[in-house]
Amino acid sequence: MPHFKVLLISTLVLSALAAPLVSRFDNGGDANSFDETPPTSLETRDDLTEGFADFQSRDIEVSQDFADIETREDEVARNFNNGLYARDIETSGDTQNLDTRQLKEVSEVYSTYQSRGIDADEDARISAAYYAKASCGERIQYLQAERQRQLDIISKAEDDKLQSKSLVIKLQDQKLAATDKDSIDQQIRAEELRQEEADKTITAAQNVKKDLDKLIQADEQCRTLADEFIRAAQSQDNSYDELIRDRLARDAEARRLAQLTYEAKDDEARRLAKQAQYAYDAEARRIAQLNKEACDTEAKRLAKLAKEAYDADARRLTQLSKDARDDEVRRLAKQAKDDEERRRKLINDDEAKRLAKQAKDDEERRRKQAYDDEAKRLAKQAKDDEERRRKQAYDDEAKRRAKLAKENDERLRKQISDDDAKRRAKLAKENDERLRKQISDDDAKRRAKLAKENDERLRKQISDDEAKRRAKEIKTSADEAARRRAKEIKTSADEAARRQVKDAKAAADEAARRRGNKPNKNKPGK
Repeated sequence: MPHFKVLLISTLVLSALAAPLVSRFDNGGDANSFDETPPTSLETRDDLTEGFADFQSRDIEVSQDFADIETREDEVARNFNNGLYARDIETSGDTQNLDTRQLKEVSEVYSTYQSRGIDADEDARISAAYYAKASCGERIQYLQAERQRQLDIISKAEDDKLQSKSLVIKLQDQKLAATDKDSIDQQIRAEELRQEEADKTITAAQNVKKDLDKLIQADEQCRTLADEFIRAAQSQDNSYDELIRDRLARDAEARRLAQLTYEAKDDEARRLAKQAQYAYDAEARRIAQLNKEACDTEAKRLAKLAKEAYDADARRLTQLSKDARDDEVRRLAKQAKDDEERRRKLINDDEAKRLAKQAKDDEERRRKQAYDDEAKRLAKQAKDDEERRRKQAYDDEAKRRAKLAKENDERLRKQISDDDAKRRAKLAKENDERLRKQISDDDAKRRAKLAKENDERLRKQISDDEAKRRAKEIKTSADEAARRRAKEIKTSADEAARRQVKDAKAAADEAARRRGNKPNKNKPGK
């Protein structure tokens, strides 16, 4: 992860920057050991030049350390293996080995963060779980609405069935007093067919409701599993975040303690140096005071001796000639002047040495202060750069994760939408096939039953028609027999009447012939 790389880089930078300060106290030197020999002005300038050259070379080495750290970032990241670092980190200036404890803590944090799997895949799985939960909720709402619709269909079909039954009862009551019973029977059969259709509708709706109940139960289980996964992921995320925060807090505390240790060492060194400087200045002042007192005492002694010698010489000169006295006076004056010049030169040399030593100490103090200020500046700059890089790495990682999560979310949403569409299409197709098969079976049963009923009705109708036909034939034959008997009776009666008339006519004719007059006037039937 980028922020762990930044943490490793900051550790390397702090080690590289602290190396000159630590080596000042660890490389065989003592903070209380100062050179008592006052340097000359030329030596002071040479030391200052060497110090700035050393500082400049150290600055170049630190810059090279930054370059080496930047170029070896990927190598450092690849060399973590189960919490152990495989090789030493070397800079171009001084070889610095990281602390084993810090490396172990950093590697443990890295291993922990790597083991928890907080990456784009886990974020995508969590997003997929949220999306699956939302999709299951939407499907449950849709299926519950569809289930309610099937319940409404069942309720409506049951109402229709009850109405049909009540209508059948009314028609059966009307049939008892009706003359046209055939139409009432047809209405009753139509209502019975209506009841059968209602039963089929109720059965189909109940089957669909059972399937919907199974789908709702499956979606509820899916939503429950998604909730459990989300809660587990959140709990794991919280525990891992707490562990990471603890690790980072311990690392920050360790870095703070290390920084305090370095600062304490620097403060102790500066305190000891300042204490030594104060002691040296006090000793120098004491020596200067002693030198001054000794010089004054010596001057007084020499002056006294000179005065005594002068008095002795004066007394001696009084005995000499005037010329010899003048020569002796000039010699003594020159000797006194030379002695005074020698004493003044000696005092000037001592003062020059003291001032040179003081200048060297001041220069050393300024150079040390410059080292400390530059080290603090570089440490602060490195800290600011590290903070800026860490913040940039956080921002880049957050943007990358957000973009990756968005892309994964879109891809998963599209995939889930496609899968859901395919599943719904497949489910609709299966339901359609099942309903088609069920409708086909129900239709076949209904047609078979209807054909059977039609066959029964036709058979009954045929038997009724046959009975009517037979009754009609019987009636027709009876009528025909009656007409035939009536006709025969009438024919026989007419024949008997004609025979009687003919017999009567024959008898009359015979009688007329017998009488012999007007035989055609009294014919019967006219």
